[in-house]
Amino acid sequence: MHGTIAGEPGLMSDWADWAQNRRIREAEESIASLSASAARERQRLTAELQRQSGSLQQQIDSLREAFVAFVEYEDVRGELGQHADAAAVRRYAREVVAATIVGGRPFGVAEPADVPGYWLLPAARAVAAAGDPGQVQAVEEQLAEARRRDPRRTILLVTLVEAIRRQPVHSPALLEALLPRQSAVSRAERVIWVGVAEGRLGDQARARLLETLRARVEGLATEAVVAVLAGHTDERGDLLPTEVAARRLATLRRWVEGRTQPSRSPGAPRPGAASALGVDDLGPRDRQDAPTGAGATDVEEPEDPLADCLRQLVDEGAPLEADILTRMRRARDRMGGLTASTSDERRWDDPLGEAVDLLTEDLRGADVARHAVALQVLGPVLERTGRDLLAKAAAPPEREVALPVRGDRVLTVTPDGAQDSGWREETRDRAHASVSVASWWRPAAAAALGVGVVGLLLVAVAGAFALLGLVGLAAAVALGVQDHRQRGARDRHVTTSVGYVERQVEQTVRRLRDHRERSAAAHQDAVEHDTAVRSALSVAAQSAAAEPQSPVGPVVGSASRPSTT
Repeated sequence: MHGTIAGEPGLMSDWADWAQNRRIREAEESIASLSASAARERQRLTAELQRQSGSLQQQIDSLREAFVAFVEYEDVRGELGQHADAAAVRRYAREVVAATIVGGRPFGVAEPADVPGYWLLPAARAVAAAGDPGQVQAVEEQLAEARRRDPRRTILLVTLVEAIRRQPVHSPALLEALLPRQSAVSRAERVIWVGVAEGRLGDQARARLLETLRARVEGLATEAVVAVLAGHTDERGDLLPTEVAARRLATLRRWVEGRTQPSRSPGAPRPGAASALGVDDLGPRDRQDAPTGAGATDVEEPEDPLADCLRQLVDEGAPLEADILTRMRRARDRMGGLTASTSDERRWDDPLGEAVDLLTEDLRGADVARHAVALQVLGPVLERTGRDLLAKAAAPPEREVALPVRGDRVLTVTPDGAQDSGWREETRDRAHASVSVASWWRPAAAAALGVGVVGLLLVAVAGAFALLGLVGLAAAVALGVQDHRQRGARDRHVTTSVGYVERQVEQTVRRLRDHRERSAAAHQDAVEHDTAVRSALSVAAQSAAAEPQSPVGPVVGSASRPSTT
């Protein structure tokens, strides 16, 4: 009892020390946590400050660049003021062309003064007077003057207006100058190409387009078409060459058969054709008849590419003005947020691509009119491509495989199995000979066993022979075990070698049979696809033969007025 009481002060002191140490540790942990939290917050604030500083600097640089561009823009505008007469001509041309497109007459449009050397005003005058039967001679005179100043732009303007209105008058005689003259196609040539394909300039213009495009792709190799097919065919995975050919032929079939979406019917011009020139399609009377309320639609149809090209042509500017307008557009782009950028750097004469690439694009596209033209132009090379792919799909699969086995032995394997029936025995003999077993293990074990037995028999004569007998027996057991191990290892090696070759043969046989079945299926699919391709090409050829042919020897640039197609 006294010992327990005497120990209580020490126990209480230990408890107080432990509690104090715990509070100290908790305080240290709290301080460390606060320090870590403060460090993280300091890093976050530093990063945020750096980001804000960088963003502010970028804004300052952007504002500086915009201000410089604004000053440059105002300087260029001052230079442009010297060409106010050319700007008036462009405004006049926009209103005249827009009114002509929607089927009206440009009444009340004040005609500006002529700009020497600028082709647009006489061309716009010709367009304005084209709808008046009594102004035939005036139209021809104005067209002749515009073509004297700039023949290509004048021809393009007249052809675009007539194509948008679907009323070919002068354009059939002028079309040859606007069709692709080489493998590289410009934006204007492509636009005229599309318009002719849609039937806007009549059947004879379409026939001329087909002849021109056939000349552009003459000599096209099937390898070029196969390369395009390969870029649009899923050839992932472990495919056989026959399967690759069948898949490419399936892609060709999809392209030749075309899409199911209907193309735009050859009716009135698309909405947006006149608005592309900066004026509305509808006149005052048209706006009264336009649908409103529940019957109206807010869906904005895509702009007519012909009207887009026409806008680029009209807005190009006079010869000395074009560079100023380009500088203004670029300065306006650099102004950024100071003003809304609406510039368009595209030009009507920009290169757009190769004729072959555009034809293949139309072939796999959804537009029926373009698809029909591409199919008739590329028909012969597509037929040859289909034959080549069918021949590749009909190639026989791998009939046999030379399977190497141990040593210099090669085993021929076919889908029916290994051709050499004695390969197992040969493999077993080679594997058996490759592992050597000491021939003296068994005789030595027998001798040791004999010594042990003799030693045990001589124990009756002298007790010392017991040790000799035990040693002999132990040696016999050790030698026998070692011999058994070596022979067992050799047997396992032989079994493993034969089993490995058997598995290789089985896998090769399965692979050859699988390839044979897959090749047969691929060839069957390829035959079906090729038949469909030939059928579609035959229909396209018959359709092309039924169309009227283009006149031989077109009069390019004739000033006479041909009859309406």
